[in-house]
Amino acid sequence: MNPPSILEQIAKHAPTNFLILLRESEGRLIASWLAAIGEAARQDTKPKLKVSLSVDVNPDEGRIEYRITFGARHKSSIEEPFDDPNQPELPITPE
Repeated sequence: MNPPSILEQIAKHAPTNFLILLRESEGRLIASWLAAIGEAARQDTKPKLKVSLSVDVNPDEGRIEYRITFGARHKSSIEEPFDDPNQPELPITPE
């Protein structure tokens, strides 16, 4: 195994393999994108979809694996101020 030649092979094949993987996953990518748009509308934020290409080199088997992962990022949050030690708590009864 010659690491420089493997890196050259990855650089040569990664763009084509990325396109192949995108095309194979097109339906699921579109569904994820639409989910991201819907979630962004509910959260009043901009939609984001992350698509990543991973390359795993297995020298023992002499193989290179190209893989994409994708998905909408979902986030929920609540923000509140620090408690003020000088402000007495008001009694609150559950409804």
